[in-house]
Amino acid sequence: MLTDEQLVSEYQDGKEAAFDELIHRYTQSFFYFALQIVKNKAEAEDAVQDSFIKIWKSLNTFDESKKLKTWMYRIVKNTCLDHLRKNKKEIIFTNFDKEGDGESAGFADYIPDEGLSPLEIVIEKQEAEELYYLIKQLPEIYQIILRLYYLEEMTLAEIADILEESLDTIKSRHRRALIKLRMLVGGAIGSLKV
Repeated sequence: MLTDEQLVSEYQDGKEAAFDELIHRYTQSFFYFALQIVKNKAEAEDAVQDSFIKIWKSLNTFDESKKLKTWMYRIVKNTCLDHLRKNKKEIIFTNFDKEGDGESAGFADYIPDEGLSPLEIVIEKQEAEELYYLIKQLPEIYQIILRLYYLEEMTLAEIADILEESLDTIKSRHRRALIKLRMLVGGAIGSLKV
C-alpha cells in the first residue's frame, strides 16, 4: 500500500487514480471527525466534500515538510467551522468543555479481527459498545482528542496542530480524558456488582 505522500506524488505526476485513493482512504475518518464538529450528518457530508475540493485545489502547493494527514485534517476542521459560521450555528470549538450529545461514530464500528471466534467477536463488540457509551459521556473536546489519538493514530503534537492549541494543553486534556474515562469505567464496573 502506498503512503499518503506517495499518492500525492503520483497524483502530481498525472495519475488521477491516486487522488481517488486518498478520497477512499479518508472519507470515513473525515466524516466522523466533521460530524463531531457540525452535529449533523448532511452538514458533515457537505463539509467533507468541500474539504476534498479544497485539498484537491491546494495539493500542488502542499508544503512537503509538513505531514499530509495533519494538513488535510486541519482543512476539514476549518471547512466545518466555515459551514457552522455560514449557517450561524454555535461553533463547538469555541467551548471545548461543553458536553454534546450529537451523533458520531463509535468504537463499535470497527471491523473485528478476522482471526477471532464468533463468541470473541460478540464479546469484543459488546465491550467496544460499552466503552463507546462511556466515552460519549465525556466532554466533546475529550471525545475528539481520544478519537484522533487512538482511532486515527495521530500524535498529540499533530492533534495540537489540527485543533490549533498548544501541545501542553492537548497533553493535559488527553490526561484528563483518560482520568475521567477511568472513573466512568470504575463506576460502570462498580454498578454491576451485586
